[in-house]
Amino acid sequence: MFLQAADFPVDAIRSQIAEGIDIIIHLGRLSDGSRKVLEIAEVKGISKGEIETSLLFKYKPSIGLVKSGNGLIHGEKLELRGITLES
Repeated sequence: MFLQAADFPVDAIRSQIAEGIDIIIHLGRLSDGSRKVLEIAEVKGISKGEIETSLLFKYKPSIGLVKSGNGLIHGEKLELRGITLES
């Protein structure tokens, strides 16, 4: 596998990650022991050598997942798979 090479540039690895992942779902355990989706973010791409994300949803204890208001960049990819985000 090409990532095993010790001298593989970090920027190239970050680029591969950003191109291969569209959505990140962050799961966590709450103080009551339950597991919840805490955040859903979209990978926007690379900027200044760093992977950039855009927050789509964030967990609020009294409400649940709340939409951030940020629009989807890769919405067409989700629609092709039959996934739509309702308002």
